[in-house]
Amino acid sequence: MSYNNSMKRSNKNSASSSKEFRYGIHTAAACLALALLVCAIAVLFPRFGIAGRSANGAQVPTPAPVTSDPGETPDASLSTASPAPATALPSETPEAATDAPVTPDPAEYVKTRIVIDGVPFASLASRQAAEEVVNTVVSHFELLCPGTGLVTSIENSIGFEDASSSDGIVSFDEAFSMLIGEETPLRVRTVFTRSDLEALPCSSVEQPSGEHYVGTRFVASYGRDGKKMLLNEYTYINGVLSAFTQLEDSVLSEPVDELVLIGTRPIPTDGEPALDFGFSECPPTNLSFTAPVDAEVAQFFGFYNGELSRGIRFNCASGEQCHAPCGGTVSAVLLRGSLGLTVEISHGGGIVTRYANLQSADVSLGDALLMGDVIGRSGEGGLHFEFLVGGKPFNPLYYLTMPGSAALD
Repeated sequence: MSYNNSMKRSNKNSASSSKEFRYGIHTAAACLALALLVCAIAVLFPRFGIAGRSANGAQVPTPAPVTSDPGETPDASLSTASPAPATALPSETPEAATDAPVTPDPAEYVKTRIVIDGVPFASLASRQAAEEVVNTVVSHFELLCPGTGLVTSIENSIGFEDASSSDGIVSFDEAFSMLIGEETPLRVRTVFTRSDLEALPCSSVEQPSGEHYVGTRFVASYGRDGKKMLLNEYTYINGVLSAFTQLEDSVLSEPVDELVLIGTRPIPTDGEPALDFGFSECPPTNLSFTAPVDAEVAQFFGFYNGELSRGIRFNCASGEQCHAPCGGTVSAVLLRGSLGLTVEISHGGGIVTRYANLQSADVSLGDALLMGDVIGRSGEGGLHFEFLVGGKPFNPLYYLTMPGSAALD
């Protein structure tokens, strides 16, 4: 009996606890639903202008309460007072209202006539276009002047005035072409100064010489032109040279005249070319020279029909190597008129050897050579060889140590 009573009390307590648990869950759910409803009202009221601020943020005034006569039942259809119009905040002023449109100067778009020396020239669509075409023409003529530090001005009287309604309008390009053409009335004057170098030519002075045979002509010293600095002023009209004025000049270097020796010495009766022609006149030297090629001499030093052969010609094949007969420095590599490609070597003491009629040269100006070094290759017809002392030719065979078969008897 007591056991059953205990079980009944236990079941009763369990039912009571279960009931309290379900009641707590229901209470929590109700609180959550109420919180969500409050949040929804807080969001929706401002959005639809029910209370607080309007959608654009303006404060909506609270409607005044409706007062009815005593005894009357308030009419539910009566509406509340209309809210006052919203006033935009200063920060919400439309941006377009703050940027006033820029109004162009009406004068720039008035049809304008260019007047040159009081005579109407052409009309353009605006004052701006008329002025710009004149400036462009001035720049065009400046570019035609080959100088710097230009000073440019317009010699004409230029004016701009409003064109009449009957004036025809020309385009910018048409006006430009008219102003730079041959019949333009415009005169654009450009002046500049420039320093110029001018050559002072040397002269050729001939002097008779008894040391040289008749019919010979030798350059004892080469001439050199002088230099003069000029300061000139140039004046251009419409890009064409109009005037030239020399302001000052100064000589930088004097010219040096060329001295030419004209032979007056009679040709000896035995003046025919020979192996030893002119040996008695050859100045001695301590230097040793070998033949530049191993070949026979086909033409000797001496006179041929009254004209002096200044050197000897070796009868070597075309393309044969030519060697330096003594140590020295290359003093010339050039094309020398009828001598063709020529190489000259300076050996010191005024002694120069010359190699002409070359097919090719294997040396350059300033090269230092030793005896036997290759200087080039002979051309068609053999090698022409000269031996000069102080610029005067002497018989090369006097100085060369020749191979046994190199000279003809």
